[in-house]
Amino acid sequence: MDGVRVLAVTGLKTLKRESVKGTKCKRVSVNKQKGRLGFVGHTSTLVVASPAAFEASSRVFMTSYDVRPPAIDLLEYLGATGGPLAQKMDIQFHELRPDYALATMPVEGNTQTFGILHGGAYVVLGESMGSICANVYRHSKGWGGHAVGIEINASHTGSAKEGFVIAECTALHLGRTLTTHEIVVRDQSGRRLSTVRITNLIKSS
Repeated sequence: MDGVRVLAVTGLKTLKRESVKGTKCKRVSVNKQKGRLGFVGHTSTLVVASPAAFEASSRVFMTSYDVRPPAIDLLEYLGATGGPLAQKMDIQFHELRPDYALATMPVEGNTQTFGILHGGAYVVLGESMGSICANVYRHSKGWGGHAVGIEINASHTGSAKEGFVIAECTALHLGRTLTTHEIVVRDQSGRRLSTVRITNLIKSS
């Protein structure tokens, strides 16, 4: 996909109109009721936006969600879904490129005995994001095969009882055979709940 992909967004604070030099991406005014945000997409990286263009805006997203924004159709862009488990847990991606991803997951349906979000749910969310980013990276390089997780760890520092959580996945290393991503999961107020780190192996076949 080339050109600009526009997704409807609700529940966001107002952003000043701003263009980023050297890109075709432009942030436009968003109000709390409804608005639009421009995304630039390229076939080499599937759903992608300039890092400079969205570095600031993603921080606004992280602490300003009132409702979940529209989800990226992974089947349309990747030719595959995030897998049956991610679908059952209702994990949705809202931005995706090799070095960064933004996703959300509801608390309801993913809780443990005491009614808080299950610790394993954070891990599934983190592995889903890190592995998909690793495969997007592999694809962007024109390499065959696939990326698979070989190590993951998580530290839980908070809990959520309602609403949904917001996760940001950031690449720490993108190499020829290994990738490492860190996923920070927060609640809707921006409070950190879990930090996940995953390493993927890029297999040639």
